[in-house]
Amino acid sequence: MRIGCINSANYNNNRYFNTYNRNFPAFSGLKFFDRFEKSDKSKNNKNSKLIDNPIEQSKYFKDFGIIDYKTKLANGFMDVASSGMISDDGSCTSSREIIVVDKNNDKVLKGLIEHSKKATVNMPDEQKANYISNLIAFYTDRKRKNITTKPNEKILAGELLGSISASGRQNSIIFKVISDETGLKTDLVKGTKFGVKSIWNVVHLPNRKDKIYDTYSQVVENANKSKIYVPMYK
Repeated sequence: MRIGCINSANYNNNRYFNTYNRNFPAFSGLKFFDRFEKSDKSKNNKNSKLIDNPIEQSKYFKDFGIIDYKTKLANGFMDVASSGMISDDGSCTSSREIIVVDKNNDKVLKGLIEHSKKATVNMPDEQKANYISNLIAFYTDRKRKNITTKPNEKILAGELLGSISASGRQNSIIFKVISDETGLKTDLVKGTKFGVKSIWNVVHLPNRKDKIYDTYSQVVENANKSKIYVPMYK
């Protein structure tokens, strides 16, 4: 199942893009994005313990594979991928790029947060989750860019969003940050998808209707029945 209005029947037709334009009128011609881009160890432990120190939070996610909805991603949070290591002083090593959360200086992330806060203020949770997912998917699809990263290179999550060379880790990180800022109960989860290491989100909806949101693959799935997404903490 694709997110929101996205499905195989309407993904490439004008009606689909017109729906996007109605939902996100400021996005026409990508002026919205241009504006804020150019402007100034127990495996069973499923609780991120409300850690607010970015180094400790980053290490916890590396070791346990979850930052739950009770814990906001801190400024300075780093994802070093599965191959990486984080020292107590915050120094990192990784064979991949190191994705950094900076809500103050990441212009793309800051713009997405500001827009989402205004657009979703009166939305019920599931509609809000779909809206945020569509927002990230729209940006990823329509703002393609070629960014070459190096091992150990630190890069802002928003800067990497839309890169054709990126793995999608930044999508899930950004979904979590926006969820934190808009009051949506969302976990950031690490595990395997089809046996391959991956990151996704779990949104806790009313009546225990938890859903997996994989915004990079544009997939929504029942979190309690999924056999594809296997979290690290199980």
